[in-house]
Amino acid sequence: MAKKKQKQEKLLDPDSLTDTMIMTRSVFSGQRRLKYFWREKPYGRNDSGWRAVGDGDTQGYLNHIDNDLVVDLHTACSIEPLLGAVLNQPEGTEYEMVEDELGRHLRLSQKEEPKLEKPE
Repeated sequence: MAKKKQKQEKLLDPDSLTDTMIMTRSVFSGQRRLKYFWREKPYGRNDSGWRAVGDGDTQGYLNHIDNDLVVDLHTACSIEPLLGAVLNQPEGTEYEMVEDELGRHLRLSQKEEPKLEKPE
């Protein structure tokens, strides 16, 4: 009798140099601080699916592919240590870096549900 294969989500290891993400050059260089961090479907074998952009990265900046860098997760966590705590979250997860009375932390983004009009 054949055994069914169970799909297991790959757990990411921030110390692994084979797992990578895409980060804007501005965050990598320290020119800007990380602002948004999300996970989408990976493009390749070693791509974790994580993406990071900086505060003040404009759409024009993001439109230039030269401003995207492939960075290993260890380096990304060196740049922003808070990332290590959320790396195992699933695709579709989105975070925003905020500073408030609690300090600097990642806040899970809440997608707004469409507001439906009540029928009369």
